[in-house]
Formats: sequence, structure tokens, C-alpha cells
Amino acid sequence: MATATLAAVLLAAILLGVEVWVVGIAALAWTVSRPALTGVVVATAGAVLTASAVGYVAVVILLGRWVAP
Repeated sequence: MATATLAAVLLAAILLGVEVWVVGIAALAWTVSRPALTGVVVATAGAVLTASAVGYVAVVILLGRWVAP
């Protein structure tokens, strides 16, 4: 039972991370129409959002392995 609960919590955390990434990308896409932002700024922000999402998912997975080896 504890393993199933842990798996459900990890899945929820991963889905939350993906959802935050999608919202961030949507916000970034909305700001692309702003003429003051250059392509470099948009690309950098997109890369930071992607790296943050990957890092978040990695931490969740590693935490799951640490809690229930």
C-alpha cells in the first residue's frame, strides 16, 4: 500500500512539474509578440524553463528512490 501511495505522489509531482512547464511556455509564447524582447532573450527563457522542469522531475524521482529504496 505504501508503495502505491508513494507512486501516486510521485506521479502527481511529475504531472505538476509538467503542468508548470506548459504554463511557463504558454506565458513565454504570449510575450514573444513583445517587440522589446529579442530572440536571444526568448530562447534563454525557454531553455531555463525546460532545464527547471527537467531538474524538478529529476529531484522528484531521486527523492522517491531515497524515501523508498
